Formats: sequence, C-alpha cells, structure tokens
Amino acid sequence: GINAEYGGLHLRVTDSSIDQHDRERRARTWYSLYSLEVFISEITGRPKSIFLSDVTVSISALRQTRPDVDGKPMRSKSMPSSTESRKIWLEFLNTDRDIPQGMTGGSMPWKSFALVGQSSPPSHFPQRLYLCHLSDKIASRLYSGTIDESWSDVQRKIGDLQTELRDWEDSLPEDLTIQSKGPADSDPRVKIELNMYYHSLQMIVHRPCLCEVVIENESDRSQEFNRSCARACVHAAMSMLAIMPDNPSSHEAYQLLPWWAVLHYVAQAAAVLLLELSLDSQHFEKEVSEVVKYLRKAMAYLWCMTEGSPSAYRAWRIFRRVLTEVSRHYDDLNIADIPEEAPVPERWTEEDEAVLRDTFS
Repeated sequence: GINAEYGGLHLRVTDSSIDQHDRERRARTWYSLYSLEVFISEITGRPKSIFLSDVTVSISALRQTRPDVDGKPMRSKSMPSSTESRKIWLEFLNTDRDIPQGMTGGSMPWKSFALVGQSSPPSHFPQRLYLCHLSDKIASRLYSGTIDESWSDVQRKIGDLQTELRDWEDSLPEDLTIQSKGPADSDPRVKIELNMYYHSLQMIVHRPCLCEVVIENESDRSQEFNRSCARACVHAAMSMLAIMPDNPSSHEAYQLLPWWAVLHYVAQAAAVLLLELSLDSQHFEKEVSEVVKYLRKAMAYLWCMTEGSPSAYRAWRIFRRVLTEVSRHYDDLNIADIPEEAPVPERWTEEDEAVLRDTFS
C-alpha cells in the first residue's frame, strides 16, 4: 500500500495525456491493493497503513469501461483472457488431485463450481469496495481504543453501522445475491466471498455485545439491545458457515476461495460460536444444538486443511483444546464425532510445537 502511494496510484489523475482506460486500470490496481490491505488488517488485528482521507481517486472510475471493436471490455495485452485464466486455474486444481468430490449442501450448489475461473459481474468490485470502506469505518469507530466512551455511545455506533450494513444488503444487485442464479458464465466464488465478507463484518460489528455486560441499573431497553446484538453476532457466524458446502475435503475447500481467506472466515466463525458456548449459551439457551452443529462444520473445514497448512493446524489445535474445556460445562454436549487429533503438516516444526504448548500452559 505504501509503495502504491509513492507511485501516486491513490491520487486522482489530472494529466490529460493519460487516457480513460489507463485511468481505470490505475484505479482498479489501487483499490485492489486497498482491499487487500483492509483484509490483512482484519486478519491480523493491526492498524492499516492506508488512510482514506489521503485518497482522491474515485471508485466511480471503476464503473467506466471502454469497449473494444468487439464490444467487450478492454484489457491489457499482457493479461490473460477469462478463458485463459480459467484454464490455468483448473490445471492447478487438477494437478495431483485425483480425488472424488464429496461436498454437498450449502447455499451454493457444488455443481456451480464447474464455472470456477469464469468472469465476474462488473458490479462486484464496487460492491466489495463498499464493504471495505465500511470495515474501515467499523475499525475506527468501534476498535480504535483511543476514546473513552459510555456504553450507550458504543450502542449508538453499533446501531448506525447495523443500518449501513442492512442498507448495503437491501441494495445488493440481484446477480450478486446467493439466491440468484446469476449470469450463465459467472464465477460462483464472487457471490460466495462477497456474502461471506458481509457476514464477517456483521460479526465484527456485533462482537462488542457478545460478552458479559455488567452495568449497574442498566435499562431493559439497553439489555435487550445487548442481547439482540449478541444473537446477531452468532447468527452471522452460522449464516456464513451455511453458505459453505458440507463434508469438506481440502481439495474441494481450496476451490471455494484462496486458502487463507477460507481459514480466516472459518476461524472467525468458530471463535464466535465457541465464545457463545463459553458464556453458557446465555443468548442461545434453547438452541445449543444449532450452535454445536455449525461449530462442528467449522471444525471439519479446519481439520481438512491441517495437513497442508501449519496455520490451519495451529488454529484447529487451539479450537479443539478450547472446545474440550468448554464441553465440561455441559452435561449433554455431544462432540464425540469431532476428532481429537489432526494430520500434522510437513512444515510443522518442533519450535512451532513448543510455542503452541506454551500457549496452552
């Protein structure tokens, strides 16, 4: 992001010698980097190095396309076509992976993944960027840690951000909703990632209420707001996992999204569900089985990724340890079908094991 700023990609182009296509390409490059920067900040919990107050290039530039002689969007000659890109992607997925496909269920039928590598709707990138901006706003308003505010101030901000998320969902183009069939040549991962990101932000917005809120003489209205937001946080975790197919294998899971995106989203949802269980399921007293059902699915995704990913293996070990501890507080929490061991990745070192054990001690 900093190098891109040195190159001036974040600034509006005023040089008349730069044509519209190059302006759009600069804007797309900049906002792709910005999107990645925001996502990395969400994963690591660290502040971003990009500030929107310094950015003058408009998102509207991304909506402007210049057709070529065939009426198709212009692209750089050095970039592969969507057909070439799909061929490269499928060759990678099929390399040394002669494994039968077994994933079923989920909001997105697995047969849709025959279209992996195809084009994405032009409305996708601007919609994705709107959520990035909203993530930026959530971080600065709720998690900056620089302002001493009352709980009622925090509730007000959560309410405002709730409204913005709801407005985004209500205005989402039909071809980007999970329920829509979308264009025949559209890559299904576009809808999956966009909707998973939406639920991810819902969890982040409502997370401050998923805890023991103890306020002397707190009003009934305030308590109900806290409970409603805590439930919304857990529902977002379950809704995210509901999008994903069941019975995952690593081969198939990696076709959903990049491995690090799958790991982040699944771990985020698992953390929220485990937190609710650790709070004695006070917001889901009559729905514990539903919480466990989706937690089981999250653990299945983590388990299938452990053999090829030290990060997934570390996450699975931590969550499995926490789940074991939490289950002791319940008389009938059935987790017998969740394995107690996972495949150890080749790159897992003795130092990694020592660090993890220190974490548990």
